[in-house]
Amino acid sequence: MPIHRRGGLIAEFLLGVVGTKDANNQPHKFHTFCKVGTGMTGDEMASMNQQISWKTWDDHDPPPHYMMSHWTTIKSDDKPHVWCKPEDSCILQVHGYEICDCETMSAGMTLRFPRIARWRKDKEWWECECLKDLKVGLLYKPKEGKRPGEGLVFLESRQKKRQKTHKSNAKRTGVISGMAPVDTSGIEVEGKCFLDSEFQVMLKASDPDKKDLEIMIHKNGGKAVGTSSSGYVIAKDTSYLKVKNFMSSAAAEERNIMNPAWVKRCVQAGKLLLPPAPQDLVHTCPQLLKEQAQAYDQFGDPFAVATSIDSIKPLLEKMVPPANIYEASAQPSIRELKNGSTFPSIFLGVVAYIDRRPLSSLPDEDHVARCEELTLAGIEVSLYGGLVSEKLDGSVTHILVSSQDLCRSADSHHFTEAKSCKVVSHAWVGSCISDGSRLPESLFAIMITL
Repeated sequence: MPIHRRGGLIAEFLLGVVGTKDANNQPHKFHTFCKVGTGMTGDEMASMNQQISWKTWDDHDPPPHYMMSHWTTIKSDDKPHVWCKPEDSCILQVHGYEICDCETMSAGMTLRFPRIARWRKDKEWWECECLKDLKVGLLYKPKEGKRPGEGLVFLESRQKKRQKTHKSNAKRTGVISGMAPVDTSGIEVEGKCFLDSEFQVMLKASDPDKKDLEIMIHKNGGKAVGTSSSGYVIAKDTSYLKVKNFMSSAAAEERNIMNPAWVKRCVQAGKLLLPPAPQDLVHTCPQLLKEQAQAYDQFGDPFAVATSIDSIKPLLEKMVPPANIYEASAQPSIRELKNGSTFPSIFLGVVAYIDRRPLSSLPDEDHVARCEELTLAGIEVSLYGGLVSEKLDGSVTHILVSSQDLCRSADSHHFTEAKSCKVVSHAWVGSCISDGSRLPESLFAIMITL
């Protein structure tokens, strides 16, 4: 009795065995035994579909041999779509893993993992297996330690086939040497700072700090683990491949990465310092970023916590002033002075380049003061009709240098493109403004050694 179709063809079959025979030794009653749907080629399946005369299944008028088997449908997909008379059916040779008890088959047993081995065209329909022979003909000799199916031998092949032993190709699993947390079984716990807390230390196996950090965590009641879905993640930076993988995962949206210094600060404080400060973090999740924006400035200095010299010093060391700090601070003043004010165009046609290169003969603090003087000179050139160029190119007409430059060396060919430019002291600008006219540059010239 077919149950399922595949590609328009009947592909799964409900198979039965003979229950009883009549006086002429013809099958009289059948028992359902198993369902099978694999093992046949497409051509064999198509040929069988054409050879057998199928009848549509009718729930109100089931076939008589089906009713005599007293088979009970347990699952909805067990009900056949079509059926055929026993004399129109064929014999299928089926192989399986084992025979086991079954309540849904009227034979009281079924075949596990059945597969069609052959379509027995050499046999007539009445030569199918008999339930009595199926029970008796199977040499069922269960042995201790074996599954039931290992003791079954079918009638047509009573000799057990020698089972080949296949060498397992399964890869050995484990933790790579050096990647596992350090063995702390012989180390005593001294504190409770990290009690019941897990730490995923993402440091390279070759990093000597990894072992020391994991021992510190253990001594303070914590546990260093290889992976953790909720523990604290510790790393030095984001260059390590393991950290990069973590950063690209969804966990980075919810979890932070702290640096080893945070662990040491927690031990010194005797408690978990949560939430971590910006300087403690290698990676900050979006939620903590929002919270920190309300509590810290752009340099990581807290608004509501008193600042000490020790705490502010590392913040100051990380602060990098803008490359054009003097121009940046002066530009708003230029806009404000020009707004609604008029100045004589003393420097009309002048394109000035301000040379702020440091002099080896001047200390750093003198260089800062010198840059301020040059910046103010540039502002005055802009106010009185001139332009200030950020680059030394062909458009530059004047180069402003500090009045302290008695002789400016051109060893680096800094002025190569501007040999025709007039190099003057920044005092030239102030003197021109005081006189109300452009004074000769020769009075303020700076010698250049080429």
